[in-house]
Amino acid sequence: MPKELKNKRRYIVLALYIAILLFAFNVHAGNVILSWDAPVFNEDGSAIVTLSGYNLYYGTTSGNYDNIVRIGNVTAYQIANLTEGATYYLAITAYDSSGRESKYSDEIIITLNQTIETKPEIIITDSVAPVSDLYIPFGNVSEGHSSNQALTLTNDGNADLLIGNIARQIPLSTIFSILDDRCSGQTLIPSAKCSLTVRFAPDTSGEFIDSFDIPSNDSDESRVIINLEGTGIATAVPVMQVTDTVAPENDLHIPFGSLTNGLISMPEFITISNSGTASLGLTAIELSGRDTDGFFLDFNRGESPCGNEISSINPGGSCTFQVTFGPAKKGPHQANIAISSNDPDDPQINVALSGRGASSDTNNAPSIPELVYPKNNQKNTGKKITFRWKKSKDSDNDAVSYTVSVCADENLTTGCISNGDIAAVTDNRSVFYAGTGSHWIAILIFAVIAFVTGSVNNRRKPALLLTAVIMTALILISCGS
Repeated sequence: MPKELKNKRRYIVLALYIAILLFAFNVHAGNVILSWDAPVFNEDGSAIVTLSGYNLYYGTTSGNYDNIVRIGNVTAYQIANLTEGATYYLAITAYDSSGRESKYSDEIIITLNQTIETKPEIIITDSVAPVSDLYIPFGNVSEGHSSNQALTLTNDGNADLLIGNIARQIPLSTIFSILDDRCSGQTLIPSAKCSLTVRFAPDTSGEFIDSFDIPSNDSDESRVIINLEGTGIATAVPVMQVTDTVAPENDLHIPFGSLTNGLISMPEFITISNSGTASLGLTAIELSGRDTDGFFLDFNRGESPCGNEISSINPGGSCTFQVTFGPAKKGPHQANIAISSNDPDDPQINVALSGRGASSDTNNAPSIPELVYPKNNQKNTGKKITFRWKKSKDSDNDAVSYTVSVCADENLTTGCISNGDIAAVTDNRSVFYAGTGSHWIAILIFAVIAFVTGSVNNRRKPALLLTAVIMTALILISCGS
């Protein structure tokens, strides 16, 4: 609002010049220097002879001046401690020796520049969300394999960022490593970037935690720590196991024994199993050796035939194939079956084959009988045991008899009880009552004689009673075990 002079209608006309000190003079930000030309005439045109000084009005709202500074008779003044970045509105009045004050000069508007501090600012991001948490989780990595994650450094400041030697103060273990380091010892101008790669390569299973440092000239974060974590897991691999039907089943040897030339032996079977955690790929099953013409392979036989085509076996699975011996000449025969697969530890397993060719006037041994009951290591059999086995086959079609030996040791040498010359039984089996053996026949004959004797002596009832008692006892004894 204009201020009228109190005693006369004369006004001082002001010419105002203003400059921000930061640009015009060597002053600190937040200060402003005002300068102006002193008025020479009064409003009526007469010369000014009683000018005493000036009043400076300023505030942050146009026309509303919260601050008044009485200035002497000078033509320049510095306002200090203004808010950086704020906008101010200013006007000046003049007053004479009588205290009469002129109207406001034209209002000027000034916005102070904000002082910008120059410094570098390091920003680090990685390739695993959240990217700016200074933490890289690698998750699960199979042992013997590796996983890489990228780390990016950016200068988000307005001064050069100097990067020191990474992971020197806090080095990494051998499980973690830094590859392709393009940041150590580098200078990044504002907005520039550099990168490096962090690798996790577990050589065993388990959880692994580590960290390393990134030094720089960032005054707020002179050393940034990057935390790493990963889990090594066992590698899924196939494991090939080979067994056969000739005890011991895992000795990788099938002995066929002696066989007349021109005959074919009873078949034996080889089972290939996968006890690993990955698929087992069979790459080859080949017969080799000096007498390959005496042994024959059939891949379409067995409980789960391997087949003629190269196959794969899932974890826990198996396949079988048949092996027979048919000598065409006399003397020992030897050969080898090489089974190849993708098992990293045992890529090839060899099964040895042996047999002997005999002349036609030589009698061949029958095949080994297979015990059906009791099973190996069977428990709770009771005191009386009935042995059952699969009938042996004889390539000469001779009658086969058996010997049963029960011993106290696995070598069949200690405390043995043997029963030899047992005839082969097919469908019509003799029945022996448990606990009586062949003595049941004598007991039965005794009962018949007692009954007949009583009938002759007219003692039929006592004889009948005695016979009934004997038969009952026979049944109870036979069922006792």
